[in-house]
Parts: sequence; C-alpha cells; structure tokens
Amino acid sequence: MRKSILTGGVWGKKAVSLGDLDNFLDWKLTGGDANRPEDLYSAVAWTFWCVNLRADAVAGIRYGVYPIDSDEDTDEFEQDFPLDLTQILWAVEAWLQLKAAAYVLKRSNRVALVDLQVLNSNTM
Repeated sequence: MRKSILTGGVWGKKAVSLGDLDNFLDWKLTGGDANRPEDLYSAVAWTFWCVNLRADAVAGIRYGVYPIDSDEDTDEFEQDFPLDLTQILWAVEAWLQLKAAAYVLKRSNRVALVDLQVLNSNTM
C-alpha cells in the first residue's frame, strides 16, 4: 500500500515530497539495514523506476502555447513554439524529484528564444 503513493495510486497524489520518498525507501530496505548490497540495490532500482515513471508521465502531457493577451485558450489562438519541450520537461521533472530544484537556462538572441538548456542542479 505504501508504494502506491509514488505512482498516484489510491490517494491520487500528484507530488511526492522528498521526505515521503525517504520514508518509502526506509520501508523498502527491510529492517532499515542499509549495509547489505542487496537492500541498497533494491532502493536504487525503486528510485530509478519511480523517477523515470513520473518524468515520462509529465513529459507526455500535451501542451499548447497561447498569447498572454488572448481571452480563451482555443485552437485558433494556439501559437507555434520553436522548441520541442518533451526532453526539457522530462529533465526538469527528474531534477525536481531528485533535488527539489531544477534550473533552465534560456538562450536567446536579441529578439527571440533560441534554446533552453536544463542545468545540473547539483552544481547550481
């Protein structure tokens, strides 16, 4: 039952705090023995699976870009966005889960946005 909160499960949570993830990993490590390689490997595998599952779900969400001054978000007002946000959304969600922070560098010329680069949250 405890692992279901990481995937939305019965409580329908949309976010999992780092404390909840730590509690889950403590529960997953049988008896809290963090010295056995089998237990540590199991915790790493669960963390990897959970991060990938959630990041894939967020990156797969359909999105649209609309002008700020439009009254409604309908197909007729949707703008073409020059960048594919799928990989950026995936990386941002993964960093938010692992470090609770994500940093994106906007690269632009004087007129328009040229690129977005996800930065390493460990070094920021």
